[in-house]
Amino acid sequence: MKNEKEKRKNLKRISTTYKDYSLIHTRGGAYGCSDATLLIKKQGRTIGRITRDGTNGYRHNCYGFYKNYIISGGSNGHLKIYNLKGMEVANLVGHTGEVWSIALDGDRLVSGSYDQTIRVWDLSKLKVNSEKLKIDEKFVASIMKQYNISRKSVIRQAIKKGDINLYSNFPTLYPQLSLFTTKSNEWIAWTNEGYFNASEKGMKFIYFHLNQGAEKEAKATPLARLYDHFFRPDLIQLKLDGNETKYQEAIKGLDFKVALNNPPPTIKFDKTVSKTTKKKIKLSFSVKDETGGIGLIRVYQEGKLIKTLGNGKVNASRAVANYVTRMEQDENDIRNNKIDNNVTDDTNQTVARSGTDNNISISKLSSKKWGCY
Repeated sequence: MKNEKEKRKNLKRISTTYKDYSLIHTRGGAYGCSDATLLIKKQGRTIGRITRDGTNGYRHNCYGFYKNYIISGGSNGHLKIYNLKGMEVANLVGHTGEVWSIALDGDRLVSGSYDQTIRVWDLSKLKVNSEKLKIDEKFVASIMKQYNISRKSVIRQAIKKGDINLYSNFPTLYPQLSLFTTKSNEWIAWTNEGYFNASEKGMKFIYFHLNQGAEKEAKATPLARLYDHFFRPDLIQLKLDGNETKYQEAIKGLDFKVALNNPPPTIKFDKTVSKTTKKKIKLSFSVKDETGGIGLIRVYQEGKLIKTLGNGKVNASRAVANYVTRMEQDENDIRNNKIDNNVTDDTNQTVARSGTDNNISISKLSSKKWGCY
């Protein structure tokens, strides 16, 4: 495997020239943006153009060639792939803000956006076969009804505008990996299935929203509550190495959507103290089952495991506990193992050691019960 220095050398800014072809942007479109139209030139002569509007990104912020394809990033997260005639052949879905930069490393595309994320795409999965595109009859029927026009007219206009909604199987690529970093150098990298690697505090930036219907507010579940199963640096490395086969074999179809069908329990502190001069305080909390069961409960102080409750097979719908914890740990206690920092159980799961606050969080155990740590 190539070392990291060699990998960085291979990452190059995308080129606007390819053999006899070149790209240049110019003013155009319904809004007169200075970079709304991308001219495709061959030996200096314009042979095609790609003009954007409000439906596909307004402008061409960054663009270049990947083999005999054209890649262009625009507004509202639009990142598109075109052929040399200017016809859209694939849609890259992941960004939500302006796409400002793209670079290539072989078949790997790296994009940066105003949404503060970096996305990594595997372009080796790009398969373009226009002959196998299928008309989306539901889409066609809805346009026919809305504008009272014929099927033939709908298809003709959609093809003319390059509207990919016309096809039910239009090629769509999703990020191989996503990355978010902060000014304080915290970071998190995650896959579409929810597996991640992160710095000490990086986990706190990602939440899952659970939709409860039109009349109810969505529930927010921090990624940290899925730590035991989804904190997988090894799987992130497989993604970086492009080893999709081993990655899929390892996850066995489990993603965050499946895991959250039976959500982890919720934790409530019965009493909180923001400041105290005491060396010991009484920590009182309750854990409520949210249909996923309650497993092992772990209590952390300043990132260190200080108490484990249960045996990973707790079946009660509600667990209540009181625990007296020292506000300061002296070296003698640690030396004499009065505080257990190496608790293990029969689930063979990794235990989190990060964080700077006294806390209880959620993890999932292999026994199909949610634990707390």
